[in-house]
Amino acid sequence: MPEGRDRVSSVCAECGAPVTFEMGTPQVTCAHCDAGLVVGQGARLIRLGCPRCGGNFYYIDGSLCGRCPYCEASLFALTEDRVLRYVVPPAAEAPAEAAGAELRLLPFWHLGGLLYAWLVGAQIKIEEDPAAMQAQGGGADAEPVPTTTRRDSGPQKVWAGRVVDMSLPDPATLALGVTSLRLRAAVFPLEPFAQQHESLGAVVPATLDQREAREQLLGRAVFYSTDQGLTRVDCRRIDFVAESLSLYYYPFWVLRREDGGFAVWDAVSGEPEALSSPADPPASSATAIFDDLQLVELSCSACGAELPAGNHSSVLPCRGCGRFWRVSRQGLQPFEARFARPRQRGSGQPVWLPFWQVPVQVGYSGKQASRAGDLITVLGVLRPPGEAPPPDAPLCYYTPAFGAMHAPRVDHAARDLTRSQPALEAGEPGAGELYNCFYGEDDALRLGYVTWILVVPGTVPHRLRSLRIQAGAPQLWYIPFDQDAGGRELVNLVTGVRYDRAAFRGVRH
Repeated sequence: MPEGRDRVSSVCAECGAPVTFEMGTPQVTCAHCDAGLVVGQGARLIRLGCPRCGGNFYYIDGSLCGRCPYCEASLFALTEDRVLRYVVPPAAEAPAEAAGAELRLLPFWHLGGLLYAWLVGAQIKIEEDPAAMQAQGGGADAEPVPTTTRRDSGPQKVWAGRVVDMSLPDPATLALGVTSLRLRAAVFPLEPFAQQHESLGAVVPATLDQREAREQLLGRAVFYSTDQGLTRVDCRRIDFVAESLSLYYYPFWVLRREDGGFAVWDAVSGEPEALSSPADPPASSATAIFDDLQLVELSCSACGAELPAGNHSSVLPCRGCGRFWRVSRQGLQPFEARFARPRQRGSGQPVWLPFWQVPVQVGYSGKQASRAGDLITVLGVLRPPGEAPPPDAPLCYYTPAFGAMHAPRVDHAARDLTRSQPALEAGEPGAGELYNCFYGEDDALRLGYVTWILVVPGTVPHRLRSLRIQAGAPQLWYIPFDQDAGGRELVNLVTGVRYDRAAFRGVRH
């Protein structure tokens, strides 16, 4: 059985393609899209055992697994509530001055994902006037300093799009005076929490539940996004997608002193902790999460072909037979997706890109739109040239299901599909490249505002204040694109709109 302790299996943050590298490699490049993946301080490596060959390897938290570097089995990691629970194994014995110390596993919450936000407010600048001096302080000998004037620079519009990677100590951890996970001095490995880890030491239960932990972490992420010189926010829109919530247990040696206080040492580095007002942890009010991580081997139940690994979304296409599957604790379940029939002839085999099509009712400026014809007559959206949609067809919006949405834009093709409202007809998949899914159904619903804010006319503040959407059930469509001989352009074979291939950098094919 291969040991594999020095191999890391990950996925590209841009396109979701599997990436494998040696432990300790500071940076790697994705072979599919050339994006760089930095593996330095702050990366959390989880140790796993392959269910097929038994090889031990690591993967990076948040990727939901990937490919075994030994037998190349395609794997997917999941739990009951998709809240992954990890433990950091202790590596340092209690120091000599900590005789009688107890090993405790303290809980930390971690949230990862993509934050998209529009912020409108006013920026207040404080300006110094060297020509006008005034005395500061009490005595006659006080130094004169320039006067300061607060000037309102007027309305400011800020787009904030960033990757969220934040940790939060649970109140049970804060009670002991440990205020930060700090990511220590080096990358530390984690293991999926299993029942045998309870024998390592006292597992301190988390006092927050999943909802409370997520709200606090997301609140911090939003606050961070507003820290861009905006001192007054008049209106904003925040959306968070591709999220993963994890619970880490980090080991500490804890010694109760004679004076009733505590001394704490990091049980990985062996270094003493600088504590802040330590006390006994409060009694837990949350249900402990003992939901073991499961590894599901991904192979098509119909034809036996390998399914793509490393996607955030649990909807997986089979390149062998064209069927779709959803990953669940009961195994792979069939999932309905459709291939759009091309309306134009391509030069070769098509490239199939997945999009979520979502029926929607849009309220804007006191008007309501629910049909495709309302897009122009009610909302005043300028649609691209081409065939007009049936006016009574349901109004829909589109978001990319593939991982190619980069701030500050939604993928161009999804925006144009929303503007053109094409009448899609189901067809046969045929041959051609089939792109992976990255964003799931929940992400498609959350990205509704991201799409419509870029589609409807008017000023940004007016869009943020006036826009209201009510979305229905998302439907996954694979839409055919044709690439020219040089590979520099993609043409939508349904709408005929052409795109620079660079706009799709990050798509795994």
